[in-house]
Amino acid sequence: MNQGAVSLDVGGSIHDPGKSIPIRVRLRNKEDKTPKPPYPEVDALIWKGNEVVATTPLKGEDSSNGLFTGQVFGLSPGSYEMSIRAPDLMDEMELSQLGLPFQVKTGQNEEKNFLTCDENLLREMAEASGGNFIREENFHELKDKLRSISSGRIIITEIILWQSFGWLGFVVFLLALEMFLRKRAGML
Repeated sequence: MNQGAVSLDVGGSIHDPGKSIPIRVRLRNKEDKTPKPPYPEVDALIWKGNEVVATTPLKGEDSSNGLFTGQVFGLSPGSYEMSIRAPDLMDEMELSQLGLPFQVKTGQNEEKNFLTCDENLLREMAEASGGNFIREENFHELKDKLRSISSGRIIITEIILWQSFGWLGFVVFLLALEMFLRKRAGML
């Protein structure tokens, strides 16, 4: 969910009861700037109905453009909503209106298991191929990595046919041959 200065993510809308749920929150302060270290206190509140069932402190990620991450464990099956508390960054009234619903239930569609990011596998593939693994939230690092590859110079050379005697003679010969063949066939 993306709402102005706040973006919330719980890694999908349905989760298995036995697994941890990743929480990612991207925040901007009242001046629309990303928080700098030392990071302010930010907590994720997990609601079931009108009751807070879990509070998870979120950790600010370095060089991640205002990203705070954490995980919540041990939620029983049911419907939940995640909201945040960040008194140093935003007014509680602003944050109280933001909530991201998700569910914890068994029997999740097995096909969805293949759509999640296996970070360990991606790191191994990057190491094996001589590449680098960069997380989505650190996309700005990709620009610096690609700069060395794309800093070459492109040289475009144009050959103008009518200014080159050989090419001009060849083109005139082809046109004359076409004219001769058409005249001989009776097409002119």
